[in-house]
Amino acid sequence: MKLANTSRISLIISLLMLLPLCITQSGSAQIRNTAKRNAVEAEQTPVVNARMPTATVADEAAGTAGATSVDEPGPPSAPQSFSNTTPITITDCPSPCPASGQAASVYPSNIVVAGVTTPTVERVSVTLNGFSHTFPSDVDMLLVSPSGRKVVIMSDFGAGAPGANNINLTLDDYAATPVPSTVTGNTGFPFVTGSYRPSNSGTTDVFPAPAPASPYTYTMSAFNGDTPNGTWSLYIIDDANLDGGSISGGWTITFDTRPPAPTAGQILVSEFRTRGLGTAPPTSDGSADEFIELYNNTDSSITIIDALPGADPTLPTGAGWRFSVAQGAAETTFLVLPQTLSTAGPLAIPARGHFLVTTQPTTPSPAGNTYSLASYPTGTGFTASGSANVSINPAVASGFIPDDAGIAIFSTANALTTNRLDSVGFSSVTNPDYKEGTGLSPATGITTASQHSWVRRSQTVAPGRPIDSNNNANDFVLVETSGAILNGVQSVLGAPGPERGPSATAYTTTSAPIGKSNSEMPATLVDIQQPSSAAPNRVRSFTPVTNGSQGTLAIRRCFTNNTGQIVLALRYRVIDITTFGNTVAGQADLRVLNSALQTITLTDASSVNLQALTLQTPPTQANGGGLNSSLAEGVITTTAPLAAGATTCTQFTLGVQQTGTFRFIVIVEANPKVP
Repeated sequence: MKLANTSRISLIISLLMLLPLCITQSGSAQIRNTAKRNAVEAEQTPVVNARMPTATVADEAAGTAGATSVDEPGPPSAPQSFSNTTPITITDCPSPCPASGQAASVYPSNIVVAGVTTPTVERVSVTLNGFSHTFPSDVDMLLVSPSGRKVVIMSDFGAGAPGANNINLTLDDYAATPVPSTVTGNTGFPFVTGSYRPSNSGTTDVFPAPAPASPYTYTMSAFNGDTPNGTWSLYIIDDANLDGGSISGGWTITFDTRPPAPTAGQILVSEFRTRGLGTAPPTSDGSADEFIELYNNTDSSITIIDALPGADPTLPTGAGWRFSVAQGAAETTFLVLPQTLSTAGPLAIPARGHFLVTTQPTTPSPAGNTYSLASYPTGTGFTASGSANVSINPAVASGFIPDDAGIAIFSTANALTTNRLDSVGFSSVTNPDYKEGTGLSPATGITTASQHSWVRRSQTVAPGRPIDSNNNANDFVLVETSGAILNGVQSVLGAPGPERGPSATAYTTTSAPIGKSNSEMPATLVDIQQPSSAAPNRVRSFTPVTNGSQGTLAIRRCFTNNTGQIVLALRYRVIDITTFGNTVAGQADLRVLNSALQTITLTDASSVNLQALTLQTPPTQANGGGLNSSLAEGVITTTAPLAAGATTCTQFTLGVQQTGTFRFIVIVEANPKVP
């Protein structure tokens, strides 16, 4: 395709869809006049320190209702379930509500488990049978094992009105979605029968005696390695006035085997850098301005739990995933994401979603040498999806990842080769676990302070899906905001775009997009009576503009929301473009620019509005956007969503610095509200 008056253009657009995301509940118009509802704590990004290298159920204890039924356990390989069918009344807390809340009518409700054939817990879940409450986020639940391990399995989540009505609620670390919640500017997600990940906000819950006192943990996997047989106790309280509820059918506890662990290629390092630009003062060298972004390359949610069945998180070695860094042949530092790290609930990466680890030194050196991309991207709809899921407090203030490092992710707390999920490293790395194929250049790594990152290339046959040829030099490309030569390597004009995934809460615009098929939000021509190369579908202007000395190219498309849900935010990411540093002889140099809101006339004399697009920052892209840059369609927000079946139209404006044949491929990143 040639940039000229009569040239043709092909725009390939596909969909990456954002599934239910998460936000910590905060005060809103929907949260009524109780101190509890107006003072729910904000979730904090966890900070971790890097390290150098056949059954029956007996009657319950005195003072509690008797257990009434049990499901007969199957063979050892099958789930084994035990039930107490005694109804539970969740009594509304009086006004004023004490800090310890109001205990339920059966407190605790016990199940005596016997005959589980596996010696230790590998996976446990709880089902509330017939759960009803007019404001479920008032309900706090604590599960205690026979040995005394104690886990808050739901607290301050479950949303508000219209509440839950006789649902069967299963709480399981391996569920695809967290418990829903009500948030500002959003009516909340329906709380219906289904399986959800445990969810919690804050650490201030108080359960009255005889419940054990805090501290508590917040994931079911805290029971892994524990003894399953014995008395399990469920303590339930209501901690705010005005609403009550019940569990008409009692509850069930189920013991099961672990789902298959992810394997190599299912979790990928999708973007990273070993240093960045740094922040004020000017002496900052950027050595701690680093991040590692993971991508779930499957269509199923993956919970970050050690792949070894029954791995005990209470042991000194912990249990979780190991983020390991090596120089040459030897590991130099690592961190383990333990199963019980987050007080919000289990850490999980949704299908086609991301997980972001950044550095946050306790004492930056030089002063201000910290992570600079936490607020990416700014703008209506998405805010700070570049903020970390987990922040690392490195052993040294200069950062966690050396410039010439190899990075490996293991699905076990130990660096076992058989459990390596992915790795990427520079050519100086000799340990095969820490790079794939030919390493990145230069051997010494990028030591220049700049806004750059290494981005995994995307397929064009299946746009947005990552290339994984097991050869780092082939799979990754260096992008930088000026297209500079960094340590002898020509970068491609573009921008880092670190993307975080949701935490164990219900919805948040801090989370990054999650991939689906392009059929869910297809692109069409603005004017179907004209070819793609003709106005108004494509317009070539020769008037020079900033970052377009040879004029501009306007590409106009409409997108229809076929997700089946309303879309709360929308943006577009460039996954391939001929631009500075990414051209050969005869190809165009294009720069991505902002587009203004405008109205155009079509062939049939009707008109259509083209919504504005804004190049997202940070980082600042003074030379225009390029590879991995993103554009926000800010008119679509949580309070002004795109309805299911509705269409939005927009214009991609490209500055032309050099004419020639070209490629321009974007993917749609949308955030639908799902049930």
